[in-house]
Amino acid sequence: MRSGEVVDDRFEVEEHAASGATARVYRARDLRSGAKVALKLLQTAATPALGALAREALALATLAIPGVARYVAHGATAGGRLYLATEWLEGETLSERLDRAPLTIAEGLTLAARVAETLAAVHRLGFVHCDVKPGNLLLEGGDLERARLIDFGAARFSADEEEFPTLGEIRGTPQYMAPEQARGEPQIDARADVFALGSVLFECLTGRAAFAGGDPLSVLMKVLLEEPPRLRELRGDVPAGLDRLVARMLSKAREARPRDGGAVAAALASEALDRRPGGGPPPWSQPSSSHPPPRAREITASERRVMCLILAREDEDEADAEATLSETADEGRSRAIREIVERHRGRIELLEARWLLVTLSGPSAPADLAAQAASCALSLRELLGGARLSLVTGRAEVAARLPVGAVIDRLVQLVQGSRDPHRPAAIRIDDMTAGLLGARFGATRDASGCWLHGAREEVLGAPPSLLGRPTPYVGRERELGLVEAEIDACLRGRAPGAVLVTGAAGAGKSRLGYELVRALRARGEPLEVWIGQADPMSAGSAFGLLQRALRCGLDPARRRPLPRSDELRLAWEGFIDAECAARPVLLVLDDLHWADPPTVALVDAALRRLRGRPFAVLALARPGVREIFPGLWGPHLRREVCLPPLAPAGGERL
Repeated sequence: MRSGEVVDDRFEVEEHAASGATARVYRARDLRSGAKVALKLLQTAATPALGALAREALALATLAIPGVARYVAHGATAGGRLYLATEWLEGETLSERLDRAPLTIAEGLTLAARVAETLAAVHRLGFVHCDVKPGNLLLEGGDLERARLIDFGAARFSADEEEFPTLGEIRGTPQYMAPEQARGEPQIDARADVFALGSVLFECLTGRAAFAGGDPLSVLMKVLLEEPPRLRELRGDVPAGLDRLVARMLSKAREARPRDGGAVAAALASEALDRRPGGGPPPWSQPSSSHPPPRAREITASERRVMCLILAREDEDEADAEATLSETADEGRSRAIREIVERHRGRIELLEARWLLVTLSGPSAPADLAAQAASCALSLRELLGGARLSLVTGRAEVAARLPVGAVIDRLVQLVQGSRDPHRPAAIRIDDMTAGLLGARFGATRDASGCWLHGAREEVLGAPPSLLGRPTPYVGRERELGLVEAEIDACLRGRAPGAVLVTGAAGAGKSRLGYELVRALRARGEPLEVWIGQADPMSAGSAFGLLQRALRCGLDPARRRPLPRSDELRLAWEGFIDAECAARPVLLVLDDLHWADPPTVALVDAALRRLRGRPFAVLALARPGVREIFPGLWGPHLRREVCLPPLAPAGGERL
C-alpha cells in the first residue's frame, strides 16, 4: 500500500514497517483517535493465514493487559483483504538487541520476570501464545522492563476443544518449540510457553540457542532428542538456582516444568533473593514430590555410548499428500510400525505426523547397534513401501554428552539425497554405519554416497567385502592354522569335537570362519557345511540358531522344521548320524553368545553320541560365552583360540 491510502475509512497508511511470509505491517494513523497504530495486512487468502489472523484478533481483543500490545480493531479492506490494527510501539525486538550482545544476569532476570508476568496473565485468561521467541518480544523504548509480547497468530484458547488443530499441524518456531509441539500433538498447554521462555532466557544469557540447526527439521529433532548444556557450563556467573530453574523449564517431559507463567514469575522473584553464583537452592528450585524432573543422563569417564537414528518419510508422489503416518484410518499400519520399533528396542517419535524418527542407543557394541538399526530400517522399508529412509550412527566419546546434534545434522544431510532413482528400495546410510555393518548386510558406495540394500543370509559363505569391495585377510594366519588343524583332526580322525574362537566385537572371528570354510572347500573333498548365525534380536529363541544352520546348509527339498516334542533329541541325533555317514559335516555357529540353550544342548548331545563319525563344530563368540553356557560341551571342546588385538604389522598391512 502507498502512503496516504485509507483502510476501512479509518486507518491512514503512513509508511511500510515490516514484512512477513503472509502479511505486511504498516505504520498508520487512526483517523478517529489520532493515535498511531500498527496495521497488519494479509497478503494471502490461504486458510492457515486467515485462521492465524482471526486467532490473533480474538486473543488481543480479550487480553487487555500491560505486557501485550493493545487491540484497536480488525476488519477488511475494500478489496477484501483482512487487517488487524494494534497500538504502535516504538522500540526494538529482543532479537535485534541480542544481535549486539548477550544480556547480563541482572538484565536477563529483569526480562524474564517481565515476560513471565505477562504470560501469567495470558495463561489465567485461558490462552497459550505458542510462539514465544526473541522476535516476538518488543522492547518498548529499548527498555527490558517494558517488554511487550506480540504476534498472537499461533495462539490457542485452551478452553475451546474445537479450536485445537489436528494431529500434525505445527504452530510456532522450531527453535523455541516444546517437544509436544514438535510432535504435532493437539493438546498444548501453558507449559509449552514455559519451555519457550526457558529457551529465550538460555539464549539471552549464553549468546547461543538452546537448540540450533541448519534447517527446521534438524532443529525439531534436536528439541526431541538433545539435552542442551546447563547454563553454568557455559557461563560460570549464573546463580545455581537460576541454572536449576532454566533446566526445569527446558525439561522434555512437560510434567517436570513449572505449570505456567505465574509459577515461573514466582520462581524468579525468589531467585532475586539469592543471586550468588554458588548460592544454595531457594525453595522454588526443589522439584515437587508429584512431578520430579528426570535426571540428566551423563556419559561417565568409563562409558561409551552409540546412537543410531532412522528417519523415514513417504514420498508425496507415491502417497496421498494429505495422508500421514498416524491417521486413525491406517491404525493397523501404525501399530505394525510401533511393533517393529519395539522389537528392535528403539524409540519412536513422529514429527509433523509425516516424519518418522526412530532412535536406538545403549551400551551395546557399535557393530551390534548398527546391525540392529539396519534390521529395523529394512523392516520399516518392507512395511512402508515407497518411503524414503536414511540411517546414521554416532558415538559419544569419554566424559562427553551424547553428540546428538552432530548425528542429527548428518541425518538431515543424508535425507536430501535419500532417494536414488536407480535404487528405489535402497536406504541411505552414512560412512560410520556402512563401516560397522560389515558382511552381514549388503551395502554399496557410489558418487552419491553409501546405500543399504538388505541383509545377507549366509554371512560366512559370502566373500568378505566392505561397501562392495573385497577386503584382505591379514594378521590371523597363526590362529587360522590352529583352528584348521583341530577341525581336520575331528573330521579325518572321526573324533567329534568342537573348537571355540573368542574375541571382542570386530576382532575378526567371522572372517576367520569364512577363511576356514573357504580353505576346506578348496580341497575338493566331500564336505557338508552348515552355517548358522545368531541374531541379537532373537537371542534365546529356542532352537533358532540350529534352524538357521540347517536352513542354510541343506538343499531346500530336504529342509524340514525341527520337531517340537519329547522325541526331538532322538530325531536330531538320528538325522545328523545319517548325514555324517554320507559325508563329513562341519557345523559353524557364529555369535554363539546370542545362541539359545536348546541349540547348545542338542549340539552337546551330538558330540557325545556320534562316536566314530566325521563331525566337527566351529563356534565363534565373544569373551564371556563360557559364563553364559557354563561347562560348554565339556571334554568335547578340544581347543579355545582367543583372538588378541591385531598386531601393529597386521594393522599396517590392512
